[in-house]
Formats: sequence, C-alpha cells, structure tokens
Amino acid sequence: IELYFGAFNNGYEGVTALYVDDVSLGNCSGIPQPQPPEPPPTVCSDIVTNGGFEVQDSSWMLPITPYPASYSDELYNMGDWSMRTGIDDPEINELSFSSAIQRVHIPADATAADLAFYLYPQSSEDYKMLIPESIETVLAPKAKSMLYGDAQWVLILDKHGRELQRLVSTRSNEQSWRDYQFDLLPYKNQTILLYFGTFNNGFDGRTTMNVDDVTLNVCTPEVD
Repeated sequence: IELYFGAFNNGYEGVTALYVDDVSLGNCSGIPQPQPPEPPPTVCSDIVTNGGFEVQDSSWMLPITPYPASYSDELYNMGDWSMRTGIDDPEINELSFSSAIQRVHIPADATAADLAFYLYPQSSEDYKMLIPESIETVLAPKAKSMLYGDAQWVLILDKHGRELQRLVSTRSNEQSWRDYQFDLLPYKNQTILLYFGTFNNGFDGRTTMNVDDVTLNVCTPEVD
C-alpha cells in the first residue's frame, strides 16, 4: 500500500494547505512480536596440535609401515615443514600405506567445528586403474590389493579406527597447494581421528601427498 497525504488547490479564491507530522503505522493485531534471543557469547580455539608440522614431536601418530609418513621440509604451504604421506623416493615402489593421524575430541556443547587443511598431491600412477572403495578393501591380501590403483585419502575415523566419513578420496597429480574446509559439528561429543594418508599398490607409478596447516576451529559457549 501507499500512504498518501496531500492538498489540492484549484487556482482561484482561497488557498488550502495541510501539515503532516509524526506518521506511524501500528501493529494491527495488537499482539507483540517475540524477539529472537541473543545468542550466548562464544569462545573459539584450534584443537589440533602442531597442525603446521613445525615441531617434529608425537602430536601426530605415524603408523609403522613399509614406507611410513614423515615430516618434510621439501614442500610446505606456510612455515618450513609439512607432513609427507606416500612414496616420494623415485627408486622405491612397494605396497604400503603411509599415514598421519591425530586424535581430537569435539565437546558436546560445541556450536561450530570447522576443519581446514592444505594438500599437495602428486602421482604418476595409471589414472585408468581403480581407486579402492574403502580402507577395508585394501587391507585384503596383497594379491587382491594390487588390483587397485594408488589413492590419496583424508578420512574421519572413530576412536577405534573405523571409517566414519571420507572427506577426500582421489589420485591426483595436481602438484599445487589446495585448501579444503569441512564442517565437523555432527561429531560433537565424540572423540575422532583425523586421518591423512596415501596408499601405494607397489607397481606402475608412485603416489604421494603432502599435508600442511591443519586446523580444527571449535567454538563453545563462553563460561562466566
């Protein structure tokens, strides 16, 4: 609708004017509208330890395999170090996992849990080969595992090491740093494992993946 205030003069005899002030339009229902409550103040912090890999300590679990993951100063997004998973030695190609894992707990009262990280993938594997559908598949006997191609993974595991969600599953030779972001709030009140890993099947090409700047920013209500 339009509210119209006006005066008309026909151009002869007297003059006519109208003054208007303090115009308002009330709530016709007479029912006060509820106001949404103010959200409680929150405090946020990164719960990943050594996510930039600048300290070579025990923050990350590096399972012992034929070719385990390791800290690397050859590739990095920020700082001077990253985590290398996969096989980077041109003279070696063998059946192996190569993984970096960290256990974190997302509080029950979390209001946000934002995971972010950077990956630098490399692979000379035949891209026509299949990527395993799950970790359980490639844990099969060696002969069966070699039927599958190399793979680069970022996974969410439960505290017992069982897969909950696959965030990244690829075999890429992008050879550049790329950032990823994921919402992990569905895992609040849970202890989970952040898993970064590469699988090599031991023949054809080699595959590796560097990881850097891992953060898990968790927000919870501020305590008075």
